[in-house]
Amino acid sequence: MPNGASFTVEPGGRLTVDGAKIYNNCDGQYWKGIDVGGTAQAQFPLLANGQGFLKLNDGSALERAAFPIQVIQGGLVIATYTDFINCGQAAFYDYERNSLSQFGHCNFTRDNSFIDYGDWPSQVFFRNATGITVSDCSFRTINADGNADNGMAIEAYNSSFTASKSDIEGYRVGIWGYSWMKDPSSKFTVKQCTLTDNRVGIANWANNNIVIEDNFIQGIGNHNQPGDHRGLTLRNCTGFRVEGNTFIGTGGGLENPNLIGIWAVNTGSESNEIRDNIFEKLYAANQAEGNNTGELAPDGLQYLCNKNIDENGFDFLVFDAGIAINQGSEEGATKNVFSHFNAAFGDFNNQSSGAINYFHTDVDEETPWEGYFVGIEPMVTDEETDLF
Repeated sequence: MPNGASFTVEPGGRLTVDGAKIYNNCDGQYWKGIDVGGTAQAQFPLLANGQGFLKLNDGSALERAAFPIQVIQGGLVIATYTDFINCGQAAFYDYERNSLSQFGHCNFTRDNSFIDYGDWPSQVFFRNATGITVSDCSFRTINADGNADNGMAIEAYNSSFTASKSDIEGYRVGIWGYSWMKDPSSKFTVKQCTLTDNRVGIANWANNNIVIEDNFIQGIGNHNQPGDHRGLTLRNCTGFRVEGNTFIGTGGGLENPNLIGIWAVNTGSESNEIRDNIFEKLYAANQAEGNNTGELAPDGLQYLCNKNIDENGFDFLVFDAGIAINQGSEEGATKNVFSHFNAAFGDFNNQSSGAINYFHTDVDEETPWEGYFVGIEPMVTDEETDLF
Protein backbone atom coordinates (compact mmCIF):
# COMPACT_ATOMS: atom_id res chain seq x y z
CA MET A 1 0.00 0.00 0.00
CA PRO A 2 1.32 3.51 -0.78
CA ASN A 3 2.27 5.92 1.96
CA GLY A 4 -0.92 7.23 3.64
CA ALA A 5 -3.30 4.96 1.67
CA SER A 6 -6.36 3.53 3.42
CA PHE A 7 -9.50 1.42 3.14
CA THR A 8 -12.84 2.82 4.32
CA VAL A 9 -15.79 0.69 5.41
CA GLU A 10 -18.81 2.97 5.26
CA PRO A 11 -21.73 2.60 7.72
CA GLY A 12 -23.67 -0.44 6.58
CA GLY A 13 -20.73 -1.80 4.55
CA ARG A 14 -18.59 -4.87 5.08
CA LEU A 15 -14.95 -5.74 4.43
CA THR A 16 -13.40 -9.18 4.92
CA VAL A 17 -9.63 -9.73 4.90
CA ASP A 18 -9.26 -13.46 4.41
CA GLY A 19 -5.68 -14.49 5.15
CA ALA A 20 -4.10 -11.58 3.23
CA LYS A 21 -1.16 -9.42 4.32
CA ILE A 22 -1.55 -5.67 3.79
CA TYR A 23 1.63 -3.64 4.23
CA ASN A 24 3.87 -0.78 3.14
CA ASN A 25 7.32 -1.84 1.96
CA CYS A 26 9.00 1.58 1.96
CA ASP A 27 11.47 2.37 4.74
CA GLY A 28 10.11 4.81 7.31
CA GLN A 29 6.65 5.05 5.73
CA TYR A 30 3.21 3.84 6.80
CA TRP A 31 -0.01 3.20 5.01
CA LYS A 32 -2.89 4.69 6.98
CA GLY A 33 -5.01 1.63 7.78
CA ILE A 34 -8.68 0.61 7.70
CA ASP A 35 -11.39 3.06 8.80
CA VAL A 36 -14.67 1.53 9.95
CA GLY A 37 -17.68 3.83 10.14
CA GLY A 38 -20.75 3.46 12.31
CA THR A 39 -23.78 5.14 13.78
CA ALA A 40 -23.56 6.27 17.39
CA GLN A 41 -27.26 5.81 18.15
CA ALA A 42 -27.66 2.46 16.44
CA GLN A 43 -27.55 -0.87 18.21
CA PHE A 44 -26.66 -4.14 16.53
CA PRO A 45 -27.43 -6.28 14.54
CA LEU A 46 -24.83 -4.91 12.23
CA LEU A 47 -25.59 -3.85 8.71
CA ALA A 48 -29.30 -3.34 9.10
CA ASN A 49 -28.66 -0.60 11.65
CA GLY A 50 -25.90 1.19 9.80
CA GLN A 51 -22.76 -0.21 11.41
CA GLY A 52 -19.71 -0.89 9.30
CA PHE A 53 -18.22 -4.38 9.73
CA LEU A 54 -14.57 -5.41 9.39
CA LYS A 55 -13.73 -9.11 9.59
CA LEU A 56 -10.07 -10.16 9.80
CA ASN A 57 -9.92 -13.90 9.28
CA ASP A 58 -7.26 -16.37 10.41
CA GLY A 59 -3.84 -15.79 8.87
CA SER A 60 -4.37 -12.11 8.03
CA ALA A 61 -1.70 -9.50 8.74
CA LEU A 62 -1.57 -5.71 8.88
CA GLU A 63 1.96 -4.27 8.82
CA ARG A 64 3.29 -0.71 9.16
CA ALA A 65 -0.15 0.89 9.32
CA ALA A 66 -0.47 4.15 11.23
CA PHE A 67 -3.97 3.20 12.41
CA PRO A 68 -4.38 -0.44 11.37
CA ILE A 69 -7.98 -0.16 12.54
CA GLN A 70 -9.83 3.06 13.32
CA VAL A 71 -13.44 2.71 14.46
CA ILE A 72 -15.66 5.71 15.04
CA GLN A 73 -19.14 5.64 16.58
CA GLY A 74 -20.00 2.00 16.56
CA GLY A 75 -18.38 0.11 13.69
CA LEU A 76 -17.77 -3.57 14.43
CA VAL A 77 -14.44 -5.41 14.21
CA ILE A 78 -13.92 -9.16 14.60
CA ALA A 79 -10.26 -10.17 14.33
CA THR A 80 -9.02 -13.74 14.82
CA TYR A 81 -5.47 -15.12 14.50
CA THR A 82 -4.35 -11.86 12.89
CA ASP A 83 -0.88 -10.28 13.14
CA PHE A 84 -0.40 -6.55 13.73
CA ILE A 85 3.26 -5.89 12.91
CA ASN A 86 5.02 -2.58 13.70
CA CYS A 87 1.74 -0.69 13.58
CA GLY A 88 0.50 2.42 15.33
CA GLN A 89 -2.82 2.30 17.19
CA ALA A 90 -5.87 0.16 16.65
CA ALA A 91 -8.31 2.79 17.91
CA PHE A 92 -11.99 2.77 18.93
CA TYR A 93 -13.80 6.05 19.54
CA ASP A 94 -17.13 7.31 20.86
CA TYR A 95 -19.58 4.44 21.06
CA GLU A 96 -21.04 4.11 24.55
CA ARG A 97 -23.49 1.35 23.72
CA ASN A 98 -22.29 -2.22 24.13
CA SER A 99 -19.91 -3.03 21.28
CA LEU A 100 -19.44 -6.57 20.04
CA SER A 101 -15.93 -5.91 18.74
CA GLN A 102 -13.33 -8.49 19.70
CA PHE A 103 -9.75 -9.59 19.15
CA GLY A 104 -9.04 -13.29 19.58
CA HIS A 105 -5.67 -15.06 19.25
CA CYS A 106 -4.09 -11.97 17.65
CA ASN A 107 -0.42 -10.97 17.82
CA PHE A 108 0.60 -7.34 18.31
CA THR A 109 4.34 -6.94 17.73
CA ARG A 110 6.75 -4.01 17.64
CA ASP A 111 10.41 -4.74 17.00
CA ASN A 112 13.57 -2.63 16.69
CA SER A 113 12.39 -1.06 13.44
CA PHE A 114 9.43 0.63 15.16
CA ILE A 115 10.48 3.98 16.66
CA ASP A 116 7.35 6.11 16.52
CA TYR A 117 6.08 5.72 20.09
CA GLY A 118 5.59 9.48 20.38
CA ASP A 119 2.88 9.41 17.70
CA TRP A 120 1.24 6.12 18.71
CA PRO A 121 2.15 5.25 22.31
CA SER A 122 -0.36 2.41 22.65
CA GLN A 123 -1.12 -0.53 20.37
CA VAL A 124 -4.83 -0.74 21.21
CA PHE A 125 -6.63 2.46 22.24
CA PHE A 126 -10.19 3.00 23.52
CA ARG A 127 -11.88 6.36 24.10
CA ASN A 128 -15.53 6.48 25.19
CA ALA A 129 -15.94 2.90 24.00
CA THR A 130 -17.81 0.07 25.72
CA GLY A 131 -17.79 -3.71 25.74
CA ILE A 132 -14.72 -4.60 23.62
CA THR A 133 -12.96 -7.90 24.37
CA VAL A 134 -9.33 -8.93 23.92
CA SER A 135 -8.69 -12.62 24.54
CA ASP A 136 -5.82 -15.08 23.98
CA CYS A 137 -3.71 -12.34 22.38
CA SER A 138 -0.01 -11.58 22.51
CA PHE A 139 1.48 -8.08 22.88
CA ARG A 140 5.26 -7.77 22.61
CA THR A 141 7.61 -4.84 22.15
CA ILE A 142 11.32 -4.18 22.52
CA ASN A 143 12.37 -3.18 26.02
CA ALA A 144 13.66 0.31 25.18
CA ASP A 145 16.94 1.59 26.62
CA GLY A 146 17.24 4.30 29.27
CA ASN A 147 14.59 7.03 29.25
CA ALA A 148 12.96 5.89 26.01
CA ASP A 149 9.19 5.47 26.28
CA ASN A 150 7.99 2.33 24.54
CA GLY A 151 4.34 2.86 25.21
CA MET A 152 1.42 0.72 26.29
CA ALA A 153 -0.23 -2.43 25.04
CA ILE A 154 -3.79 -1.32 25.90
CA GLU A 155 -4.79 2.25 26.79
CA ALA A 156 -8.34 3.27 27.68
CA TYR A 157 -10.08 6.56 28.50
CA ASN A 158 -13.65 6.47 29.86
CA SER A 159 -14.07 2.99 28.42
CA SER A 160 -15.02 -0.51 29.49
CA PHE A 161 -13.29 -3.60 28.14
CA THR A 162 -12.17 -7.11 29.05
CA ALA A 163 -8.67 -8.52 28.56
CA SER A 164 -8.24 -12.22 29.27
CA LYS A 165 -5.73 -15.04 28.76
CA SER A 166 -3.29 -12.70 27.00
CA ASP A 167 0.49 -12.18 27.22
CA ILE A 168 1.88 -8.64 27.50
CA GLU A 169 5.63 -8.07 27.54
CA GLY A 170 8.10 -5.18 27.60
CA TYR A 171 5.93 -2.03 27.79
CA ARG A 172 6.13 1.07 29.93
CA VAL A 173 2.58 0.17 30.99
CA GLY A 174 0.94 -3.11 30.06
CA ILE A 175 -2.69 -2.04 30.56
CA TRP A 176 -3.71 1.50 31.51
CA GLY A 177 -7.24 2.70 32.27
CA TYR A 178 -8.35 6.23 33.13
CA SER A 179 -11.78 7.62 33.94
CA TRP A 180 -12.56 11.31 33.60
CA MET A 181 -14.93 12.47 36.37
CA LYS A 182 -15.29 8.83 37.47
CA ASP A 183 -17.72 7.88 34.71
CA PRO A 184 -19.77 5.00 36.24
CA SER A 185 -19.79 3.11 32.92
CA SER A 186 -15.99 3.22 32.75
CA LYS A 187 -14.53 0.01 34.18
CA PHE A 188 -12.51 -2.93 32.98
CA THR A 189 -11.62 -6.53 33.70
CA VAL A 190 -8.22 -8.21 33.40
CA LYS A 191 -8.26 -11.96 34.02
CA GLN A 192 -5.77 -14.79 33.54
CA CYS A 193 -3.20 -12.63 31.76
CA THR A 194 0.58 -12.91 31.98
CA LEU A 195 2.41 -9.58 32.15
CA THR A 196 6.21 -9.75 31.91
CA ASP A 197 8.98 -7.14 32.20
CA ASN A 198 6.65 -4.13 32.02
CA ARG A 199 7.55 -1.07 34.06
CA VAL A 200 3.94 -1.07 35.30
CA GLY A 201 1.85 -4.16 34.69
CA ILE A 202 -1.66 -2.71 35.16
CA ALA A 203 -2.52 0.88 36.08
CA ASN A 204 -5.98 2.12 37.05
CA TRP A 205 -6.82 5.77 37.61
CA ALA A 206 -10.35 6.55 38.87
CA ASN A 207 -12.19 3.61 37.29
CA ASN A 208 -14.44 2.12 39.97
CA ASN A 209 -15.52 -1.53 40.16
CA ILE A 210 -12.66 -2.97 38.12
CA VAL A 211 -11.72 -6.67 38.31
CA ILE A 212 -8.07 -7.80 38.42
CA GLU A 213 -8.15 -11.55 38.88
CA ASP A 214 -5.89 -14.59 38.43
CA ASN A 215 -3.11 -12.75 36.59
CA PHE A 216 0.62 -13.59 36.66
CA ILE A 217 2.70 -10.40 36.82
CA GLN A 218 6.43 -11.10 36.72
CA GLY A 219 9.71 -9.35 36.01
CA ILE A 220 8.76 -6.28 38.07
CA GLY A 221 11.98 -4.26 37.80
CA ASN A 222 13.24 -5.70 34.51
CA HIS A 223 12.09 -2.78 32.36
CA ASN A 224 14.98 -0.49 31.41
CA GLN A 225 13.17 2.80 32.05
CA PRO A 226 14.11 4.31 35.45
CA GLY A 227 11.63 5.16 38.18
CA ASP A 228 9.05 3.17 40.09
CA HIS A 229 8.21 -0.32 38.85
CA ARG A 230 4.85 -1.69 39.93
CA GLY A 231 2.73 -4.72 39.30
CA LEU A 232 -0.61 -2.97 39.86
CA THR A 233 -1.55 0.65 40.56
CA LEU A 234 -4.94 1.43 42.14
CA ARG A 235 -5.40 5.20 42.31
CA ASN A 236 -8.53 7.18 43.26
CA CYS A 237 -10.82 4.19 42.85
CA THR A 238 -13.11 1.96 44.89
CA GLY A 239 -15.27 -1.14 44.55
CA PHE A 240 -12.47 -3.16 42.95
CA ARG A 241 -11.89 -6.91 43.09
CA VAL A 242 -8.18 -7.75 43.24
CA GLU A 243 -7.84 -11.45 43.86
CA GLY A 244 -5.78 -14.52 42.97
CA ASN A 245 -2.89 -12.65 41.31
CA THR A 246 0.83 -13.39 41.55
CA PHE A 247 3.44 -10.59 41.68
CA ILE A 248 7.13 -11.45 41.28
CA GLY A 249 9.90 -8.85 41.40
CA THR A 250 13.53 -9.02 40.42
CA GLY A 251 15.36 -7.30 43.28
CA GLY A 252 14.10 -8.64 46.55
CA GLY A 253 14.58 -7.26 50.01
CA LEU A 254 15.69 -3.68 50.48
CA GLU A 255 17.99 -3.45 47.47
CA ASN A 256 15.64 -1.54 45.18
CA PRO A 257 12.97 0.69 46.78
CA ASN A 258 11.24 1.14 43.41
CA LEU A 259 9.82 -2.40 43.24
CA ILE A 260 6.20 -2.49 44.45
CA GLY A 261 3.64 -5.26 44.01
CA ILE A 262 0.37 -3.36 44.55
CA TRP A 263 0.38 0.41 45.05
CA ALA A 264 -2.96 1.61 46.49
CA VAL A 265 -3.51 5.39 46.62
CA ASN A 266 -6.67 7.14 47.82
CA THR A 267 -9.03 4.18 47.54
CA GLY A 268 -11.29 6.01 49.99
CA SER A 269 -13.43 5.16 52.99
CA GLU A 270 -15.54 2.39 51.46
CA SER A 271 -14.78 -1.20 52.38
CA ASN A 272 -12.35 -2.64 49.85
CA GLU A 273 -10.27 -5.81 49.92
CA ILE A 274 -7.03 -6.98 48.38
CA ARG A 275 -7.09 -10.72 48.92
CA ASP A 276 -5.59 -14.06 48.00
CA ASN A 277 -2.58 -12.72 46.10
CA ILE A 278 1.03 -13.97 46.13
CA PHE A 279 4.10 -11.70 46.42
CA GLU A 280 7.79 -12.45 46.04
CA LYS A 281 11.11 -10.57 45.72
CA LEU A 282 9.74 -7.02 46.06
CA TYR A 283 10.71 -3.99 48.10
CA ALA A 284 7.05 -3.59 49.15
CA ALA A 285 4.52 -6.28 48.37
CA ASN A 286 1.66 -3.94 49.27
CA GLN A 287 2.11 -0.19 49.72
CA ALA A 288 -0.78 2.11 50.68
CA GLU A 289 -0.64 5.91 50.46
CA GLY A 290 -3.13 8.75 50.80
CA ASN A 291 -6.57 8.07 52.28
CA ASN A 292 -7.62 4.42 52.40
CA THR A 293 -9.56 4.46 55.67
CA GLY A 294 -12.93 5.39 57.10
CA GLU A 295 -14.36 6.58 60.42
CA LEU A 296 -15.59 3.15 61.49
CA ALA A 297 -13.19 0.30 62.22
CA PRO A 298 -14.18 -1.95 59.28
CA ASP A 299 -14.23 0.88 56.73
CA GLY A 300 -11.42 1.29 54.25
CA LEU A 301 -8.88 -1.04 52.71
CA GLN A 302 -8.24 -4.50 54.15
CA TYR A 303 -5.57 -7.05 53.24
CA LEU A 304 -6.82 -10.62 53.55
CA CYS A 305 -5.42 -14.10 52.81
CA ASN A 306 -2.36 -12.81 50.91
CA LYS A 307 0.86 -14.85 50.80
CA ASN A 308 4.26 -13.21 51.04
CA ILE A 309 6.57 -15.98 49.94
CA ASP A 310 10.16 -14.78 49.90
CA GLU A 311 12.48 -11.78 50.09
CA ASN A 312 10.04 -8.91 50.41
CA GLY A 313 11.57 -5.88 52.10
CA PHE A 314 8.11 -5.02 53.46
CA ASP A 315 5.09 -7.26 53.22
CA PHE A 316 2.80 -4.34 54.12
CA LEU A 317 3.90 -0.70 54.09
CA VAL A 318 1.34 1.99 55.01
CA PHE A 319 1.63 5.80 54.91
CA ASP A 320 -0.46 8.97 55.31
CA ALA A 321 -4.07 8.54 56.51
CA GLY A 322 -3.75 4.77 56.63
CA ILE A 323 -6.01 1.83 55.89
CA ALA A 324 -8.97 0.22 57.71
CA ILE A 325 -8.47 0.43 61.47
CA ASN A 326 -9.42 -3.22 61.82
CA GLN A 327 -7.58 -5.67 59.64
CA GLY A 328 -9.78 -8.71 60.10
CA SER A 329 -11.93 -8.97 63.21
CA GLU A 330 -12.48 -11.07 66.32
CA GLU A 331 -14.70 -13.31 64.22
CA GLY A 332 -12.27 -13.71 61.34
CA ALA A 333 -8.49 -13.56 61.11
CA THR A 334 -6.75 -11.82 58.23
CA LYS A 335 -4.96 -15.07 57.25
CA ASN A 336 -2.10 -13.19 55.57
CA VAL A 337 1.17 -15.13 55.38
CA PHE A 338 4.32 -13.13 56.20
CA SER A 339 7.72 -13.60 54.60
CA HIS A 340 9.51 -12.83 57.92
CA PHE A 341 12.41 -11.52 55.82
CA ASN A 342 13.18 -8.04 57.15
CA ALA A 343 13.76 -7.85 60.92
CA ALA A 344 13.43 -4.03 60.81
CA PHE A 345 9.61 -3.92 60.76
CA GLY A 346 9.32 -5.81 57.49
CA ASP A 347 6.20 -7.87 58.28
CA PHE A 348 3.89 -4.89 58.78
CA ASN A 349 5.24 -1.34 58.78
CA ASN A 350 2.53 1.21 59.57
CA GLN A 351 3.87 4.75 59.19
CA SER A 352 0.40 6.27 58.91
CA SER A 353 -1.37 8.61 61.32
CA GLY A 354 -3.81 5.89 62.41
CA ALA A 355 -3.46 2.82 64.60
CA ILE A 356 -4.29 -0.62 63.24
CA ASN A 357 -5.78 -3.60 65.06
CA TYR A 358 -4.36 -6.66 63.32
CA PHE A 359 -6.29 -9.89 63.91
CA HIS A 360 -4.35 -13.07 63.19
CA THR A 361 -4.27 -16.74 64.07
CA ASP A 362 -1.58 -18.29 66.24
CA VAL A 363 -0.03 -20.03 63.22
CA ASP A 364 3.59 -18.86 63.01
CA GLU A 365 3.58 -17.87 59.33
CA GLU A 366 0.43 -15.79 59.89
CA THR A 367 1.75 -14.06 63.01
CA PRO A 368 3.74 -10.80 62.78
CA TRP A 369 6.97 -11.45 64.68
CA GLU A 370 8.14 -9.27 67.52
CA GLY A 371 10.46 -6.60 66.08
CA TYR A 372 9.11 -7.25 62.59
CA PHE A 373 6.14 -4.87 62.94
CA VAL A 374 5.45 -1.30 63.97
CA GLY A 375 2.25 0.75 64.29
CA ILE A 376 -0.11 -2.21 64.69
CA GLU A 377 -1.68 -4.00 67.64
CA PRO A 378 -1.51 -7.76 66.97
CA MET A 379 -4.56 -9.63 68.29
CA VAL A 380 -4.93 -13.40 68.22
CA THR A 381 -8.32 -14.71 67.18
CA ASP A 382 -9.64 -18.25 66.90
CA GLU A 383 -8.72 -19.76 63.52
CA GLU A 384 -11.87 -21.88 63.56
CA THR A 385 -14.08 -18.78 63.49
CA ASP A 386 -12.44 -17.39 60.36
CA LEU A 387 -15.22 -15.94 58.21
CA PHE A 388 -13.03 -15.05 55.25
